[in-house]
Amino acid sequence: MPRHCFKLLPSSLVIAIACTSLFACGGPDKQTLFPDLPAVRARNESDPGTHVLEFVRSFGTATGPLSFSIIGDIAVSRSGLLAATDAATCQVLLLNLADGALVDRIGGCGDGPGEFRRIRGLAFLGDTLVAFETSTLSLHVVTLDGTEVRRVSLASAKPVGADIQDIDALDSENVLVALAHLPSEATSEVRRGDGALNPDDSADLLRIVNAATGKPRVSFLQNVPASSSNPGNVSTGVEACGYQDTNGIRVAAKNQWRFEGVIFGGLAPEVVGHFVTPTVAQAPSPLPPPQAGVFPAPISSNVVCTSLGPLFWELHGDRYAQPLVLDGGRIELRDYAGHPILVADFSEADTVFHGRPAAALGTRVFFKANMNMDVPQILEFRIRPREHDDPGSVILTSGPG
Repeated sequence: MPRHCFKLLPSSLVIAIACTSLFACGGPDKQTLFPDLPAVRARNESDPGTHVLEFVRSFGTATGPLSFSIIGDIAVSRSGLLAATDAATCQVLLLNLADGALVDRIGGCGDGPGEFRRIRGLAFLGDTLVAFETSTLSLHVVTLDGTEVRRVSLASAKPVGADIQDIDALDSENVLVALAHLPSEATSEVRRGDGALNPDDSADLLRIVNAATGKPRVSFLQNVPASSSNPGNVSTGVEACGYQDTNGIRVAAKNQWRFEGVIFGGLAPEVVGHFVTPTVAQAPSPLPPPQAGVFPAPISSNVVCTSLGPLFWELHGDRYAQPLVLDGGRIELRDYAGHPILVADFSEADTVFHGRPAAALGTRVFFKANMNMDVPQILEFRIRPREHDDPGSVILTSGPG
């Protein structure tokens, strides 16, 4: 099986990540997407960690300037702005984090300058906003008044047979691109007779691109085989985020199909943390035709990068039930070495988790909540040290309900 390596493009420098005696390397582990990475860090299941996640406030109203049809993507800037897309109006709402007030609505549906069709990925790039537009496979760079500065094609950053899932800005020059392998429907080439992916199929899952040109600079999690995913899954992919401070840039990625995360240390990536947390087995749901097999994956999954470390999250349930059936989920905050510092399982009764964490700023985490909510809202939490009288790892006192 191909080894997952890290290739600095376009030079020939390749840094191979060797297997250790603590981690099996004889073949793809069905519980992990990254079977050739260094040893998985185990965690004490009875240890809830040293920190808690506490609700602070919510944004979003049923009517008026802060109303959303469907909250799409969220980004926050170090200058104190929150940007959120409204999927129905193709607009980006800019909010002042100091008081929660609306600053402006920019964009709208269309193909002209400053307009969007479908945004999948939003980030602040210095004092400008960058949105990934799926209809044109391009980054739209706009000022905070909605003036379009440029469009940058990401066509060369997308491998054949892959789809761009999300973006994040690492610094003023580099954009992180998270990918999923979505094979062609040519069943004779990429699917077995039972509808599962061809085990020999593979793709890169994470790239860093030049923000000005869209050209790939660094590619890692390379040539991940389709056989690393559960048979019957229709894609192999990751969510990812980046964080920069005085210690440099860190990148975190989460397997879309398992509670598995990997943390890289910089633009010349080295693995500094890798873990797999077993989760409660999901009741299999049939895939819609023509796919075959079962779908034991989370309904939703993500990772956001805080100043303390990446926060990994997934929501469980039956995506094919009408109405949607939610079965709770899991959240883990780990430091940038991979050690857990906050761990929580939550139930279907916790309505705050009917969305997913979409952005972070320092120790503040912003959830978008659309599912099973009467009014779509953005929910702000803070991460703080655990106190002896805290009722749990997630504090919802006076929170949304």
